[in-house]
Amino acid sequence: MGVPLWIANSANWSFDSLSSAGTLSTGILPAAPPRLVRYKETAACFWTQWSDDNIYWSYFNNTLWTPQARITNVSGSLLCCVGDSNDDTLYLSASKKIYKFYGSSPAEDITPPGGKGGILSRSGNLLLNFWQDTLAGKYNIYYCIRDLNAQTWGNINILSSENHACNLASTQYAPDNFVPVAWAYSSAYAAPVGAAKWIKTTRIPTNSSTAIMERTASPLHLALLQTRPNPASGCIVVEYQLPAASVHVCRGTGEPGDDKRRASGKMAA
Repeated sequence: MGVPLWIANSANWSFDSLSSAGTLSTGILPAAPPRLVRYKETAACFWTQWSDDNIYWSYFNNTLWTPQARITNVSGSLLCCVGDSNDDTLYLSASKKIYKFYGSSPAEDITPPGGKGGILSRSGNLLLNFWQDTLAGKYNIYYCIRDLNAQTWGNINILSSENHACNLASTQYAPDNFVPVAWAYSSAYAAPVGAAKWIKTTRIPTNSSTAIMERTASPLHLALLQTRPNPASGCIVVEYQLPAASVHVCRGTGEPGDDKRRASGKMAA
């Protein structure tokens, strides 16, 4: 199965020189790999303690990591977390619930009614929740979207219905108009043994009012393709591709021709 790719112009990206944030010493044994997320223009780290099943966190304050602290009201397996460099709000998915966390006060349970906490992805001012549940012998994959400005969840939608349990994946952050998601099945981890392995991908459209990454269908480079003479009509057909979406054509007499408001196509001159 072909996998679609989404590419942004790297000329629009910027970053500082690589630097170390030092070492975070927890003194405890994490029950699973820690989760890193951006927070206050730096980073925060979350992990579940093996001994008591509680979730702890620390963040880097540009000098050192803050002392580890337990997140009140949250326990169990930590699935993922999402933050934002523009505010102090963090969103955690743990033990099939979703929590809103400000970094000091107890976490608030914001699990969608009738739904479960799953993979989280942020698309501008929207938060997508992507999870799996069983119904009538099927493994259904659901999603719903929360408006972070209005603090309300939208409808629960079914994305796919599979015969086997799947592993789900998405990105922590997505463009403002869609969220890429994937779900995979492997017979190495689920019955029946010998069944085909596969990965399915799709894009869930969003309507965020806050752009994170600009997506464009325009080509990044100029391309002038082969011209085709037409002796019968006395004209030449030129195929082109341009980064811009406006083309101006002048006739052989110097008079302006018809403008074509598109990034690629054919033009007779």
